[in-house]
Amino acid sequence: MTTLAQKLLSHDVWNISGSFGKYTSNTLCSENDTLKIKASYTEDESRVFHCTGSLRNISKSAITVNCLQTKFHLGSGEFEVYTQYNGWQNENTGAWQPLVSEAIVSSRSIRASYGAAPFMAVRNKQTGRGVVFHLLAEYAWTIRVKMIPFNGEVSEAVAEIGVNSENFSLSLSAGEALSTPEVVFYECKNFVDLDCAKLHQFCLSHYPRKQMPVIYNTWLANFDGINPDFICSQIPKAAAIGCEYFVIDAGWFGKGNDWYSSRGDWRENENGRLQGKLFDISEKVRQHGMKFGLWFEIESASKKADAIGAHPEDYFTPNGNLYFLDFSKEPARQRMLDVLSENIEKYRIEFIKFDFNQDVDYDTANSAYIRYYRGYEAFLKELKSRYPHIYLENCASGGMRVDLKNASRFDSFWLSDNQSPYEGMRIFKEGFKRLPPQCIEKWAVLTSFENFFPSYVGTEKDKILSTHDATWDGVVGVHESFLKGFLSGSPIGISCDLTRLSESLLQTLSEHIAAFKKERAFWENAVCHILADTEKILVLQFETVKKSKILVFSYKTMQNSLTVYPKVDACQTYLIENEVVSGKDISENGVELSVSGNYRVTFSEITRVK
Repeated sequence: MTTLAQKLLSHDVWNISGSFGKYTSNTLCSENDTLKIKASYTEDESRVFHCTGSLRNISKSAITVNCLQTKFHLGSGEFEVYTQYNGWQNENTGAWQPLVSEAIVSSRSIRASYGAAPFMAVRNKQTGRGVVFHLLAEYAWTIRVKMIPFNGEVSEAVAEIGVNSENFSLSLSAGEALSTPEVVFYECKNFVDLDCAKLHQFCLSHYPRKQMPVIYNTWLANFDGINPDFICSQIPKAAAIGCEYFVIDAGWFGKGNDWYSSRGDWRENENGRLQGKLFDISEKVRQHGMKFGLWFEIESASKKADAIGAHPEDYFTPNGNLYFLDFSKEPARQRMLDVLSENIEKYRIEFIKFDFNQDVDYDTANSAYIRYYRGYEAFLKELKSRYPHIYLENCASGGMRVDLKNASRFDSFWLSDNQSPYEGMRIFKEGFKRLPPQCIEKWAVLTSFENFFPSYVGTEKDKILSTHDATWDGVVGVHESFLKGFLSGSPIGISCDLTRLSESLLQTLSEHIAAFKKERAFWENAVCHILADTEKILVLQFETVKKSKILVFSYKTMQNSLTVYPKVDACQTYLIENEVVSGKDISENGVELSVSGNYRVTFSEITRVK
């Protein structure tokens, strides 16, 4: 039987051109006098395909590559495509659109998810089936699907995935190799969640990661307004509610209070915000049973940084203003590794938040940043080799580096700077289509409003308030059940002034964190299905072999129940709310679940009977 990969890669596999002319081949592996291409694909148990390979210059002189893309042939029909836009506080905004002539998503940035996410789903409206493509980007990239006519009578859809060819001109010396586009793809029948559970299982199998943590981060408590007294006031309370890592964000370094102009110098200053007490603070964190972490933005530097004066050759300035560490240069990488090592060993760091808040979208070398990405990969490998125990968090203005390639490198992502639980749930569930829940952090950014007296209700009531954005400019109330639902299924982050939370809210967080730890093995192995997704209702099923947890998020709705069809094995028997039900019955008739009111979450569990 012909596999999906064999159908898609049946002919005309490559779109490669350069000084050698245009390269064409109908096989994954081939060579001529100039090029040797060796590529292959593997298939896992979930029928997820993973395509990898390399292109090598086998001539005796340098060549120039201007285009490097893999082609996938989707056949004839009527097609629609799904893509996601990525903007600050508005990540993972996805939509379907008809494929008329062509559809393109691309990025010219070092931050691979800036502007758009490196993936695309294509569905054939006639067959009701589609394909989901994920590019593991190691360069500025493009994904294009276009209708190609034949003799003006017949056309077929072709996907071209790989390097962004705009101003691309990469020189390869004799014998030098270049990775071909690394693509993960699979067939899709469910266009609500794009059969994302297949991807989740693939990641669980291929990208092992550290235990899902509970993290405290200082940033949204007081932004960069940190001092030793403030930080030390948070430590015992963070420990008391069950946090496992305590991370100091931006502002711990720098001259005086001006940390921003000291980016690049990643050393504590005795006269800085922390008054030379960073080691004492790290010790206090450990005394309270937590692990210590720090924030770094290693890729950017300020013009006033000492590092610029000491080693200007380590940095490049694409726009003549901002300075960026040139990862393509090994001496620059090594000096930064030494700086990080000094901090790691001095403060016994066990968590690093890597941030990157500037964008670089113009490559003066016209190389699609390929050598930069190579150096970045080498840097991370060396860091993890030196310190395999350190938990690595990825952040880039929130979600500008949330992609499958980085999921293989980092333990988890700071998904978005938008920390509203309502906006966050939209960003989170759309993120499921590209990443497993285990690596997507969700953050509680809260304060208490005690003795709030709603005139309509007529009773005193404490309210849980959350930021509705990234800055505390907007605030919303959140029900305890919605907060618990929001914080389910992923690493838990707490970033707020814990001294301003009521005892009841601290107790709520403590109880939820304790329940998370008790069920952590389940959450670490669960794939997720989106069973319903409308403006009024969102239903998520977290599934392992033995059981499922179903969360019903209700927004503004006028219903008290709904019927869903969970993913189960029709040949097995299950226990639902003390009732034994066959998998066949569940598949055919569904399960009726309660809806507990506006902006609430209800929780249900399905357990397989032995």
